[in-house]
Amino acid sequence: MSTSKLILTVISLVIFLVGFFVLKTFRKSRFSQFIISLEERERLRQQVRLPPNLDEQGIREIVAKLLSAEDAFLATEQIKLLGERAVPALVEAILNPRFLEKDKSSKLLALTPLGRVLLLLEPFAPQTAIQPLSVLGSHPDAIVRKAAAGALGKIADEACIAPLNLALSDSDDYVRSYAMLGIQRAKKENRGSTNFFEAMFDPIVPLLKREDKSLSKAPETLLMLNRDRAIQVMTDVCCLNLDNPILPQVLYTLNDSEVIIREEMLQELMEPISTKLESYPNDRIYGLCLTSLARARHPSTESTIQNALKHTNKQIVESAAEALAISKGVSKMRRLFQRNSDWGFEQLTEPEKIVLSIYEFEGEVNNGGFSQYFFNSSGDHAETASRGLKEIGASQTAAMLDNAMQLFGRSGPSADRETRTAQLDKLSSKAEKQLGLLDNEFYKDPDRLSVKMWLYIALNSEFFRDRQ
Repeated sequence: MSTSKLILTVISLVIFLVGFFVLKTFRKSRFSQFIISLEERERLRQQVRLPPNLDEQGIREIVAKLLSAEDAFLATEQIKLLGERAVPALVEAILNPRFLEKDKSSKLLALTPLGRVLLLLEPFAPQTAIQPLSVLGSHPDAIVRKAAAGALGKIADEACIAPLNLALSDSDDYVRSYAMLGIQRAKKENRGSTNFFEAMFDPIVPLLKREDKSLSKAPETLLMLNRDRAIQVMTDVCCLNLDNPILPQVLYTLNDSEVIIREEMLQELMEPISTKLESYPNDRIYGLCLTSLARARHPSTESTIQNALKHTNKQIVESAAEALAISKGVSKMRRLFQRNSDWGFEQLTEPEKIVLSIYEFEGEVNNGGFSQYFFNSSGDHAETASRGLKEIGASQTAAMLDNAMQLFGRSGPSADRETRTAQLDKLSSKAEKQLGLLDNEFYKDPDRLSVKMWLYIALNSEFFRDRQ
């Protein structure tokens, strides 16, 4: 299978999964439907064939089927088989008024007719699409402008510079964000010209201080384009000040990229708000400054962290616990996930297993409840998570997990995902209801789970520092 066809296969699956997971929850009656739907689609995929002697008009007719949600799956599979032969017809569809109509069946861009066309074009990044996409940059519908901005960013050709400058100055926050997400995608995939990326830096700089309800992508995009230059701009007092409406995003991005910020700058941010930490954004800003202080090993860090651990604001306490771990040399938790990927769960140390299993448990339940946790591969480590929750002192949360596990019978949920999925599908309505009640109890976070996990990491920091 060619790279393009492989990418398109993945795109098709993502389109289906996104639509499914947004509309469904993982409950008993849904599991059978989910599995059957996957199996049915795979069966249909294997049967897809192209009509014999297919000409350009025939290809246009297949592309036209993307207009219908019912026909889109089959059409997508046929277009994947066509590969680059379908590109001209797909490009023609960009300005077709029918493809620009809002799809009432879905609010997701990827599932609209235009969204389907652009996803199928993405692997090819055709220059022929630049002109019609540029036209859409002035469309009155922000959803259309958003789609065009993202697609132009992914093509990343010099001809995209002018229309993307327009997108980056758009009045709609999400149009600007999609433009930057497209640029990021092109950069990650080593697609596009050097001149294009150099030209994108300056238009994004003003967005470092512009209010953005979409959670601005400006800080991370600038770091991807030119790290040294971005750090210089982002650590300047013109950007790091309390009047900046997106200061939390800037601080978060600098933290995530392990950029060292001078202590005096952090203190200038912290001191004016130190007595006003009961709500956002002050609690978020102060917490991020705590982790920045810890990362730089500033002399004032220890006493500041200890005081913050006694605060009544949950955000402040969580940030202080994380800062304590950072101050002990734990720089990046995602490196634990990399070790798990490289070595396998069983090769991790016991403290690593505890933290990883709890982290996965917390994330899955917060995202979709206990049912989702047991359905996904994270549920393979339920026994470890239960043991770990008791180890870190999260007794109430441990009791919730134990109660959920008991619903699977005397032997509990299987550590084998396939077997466990079958168990989950057979749970009674009463058991389902009990899982729902446990979800609600979990969301109250009686143990302040993140705090206890970070304190455990700090106490066992030798297991979480970077390894050679």
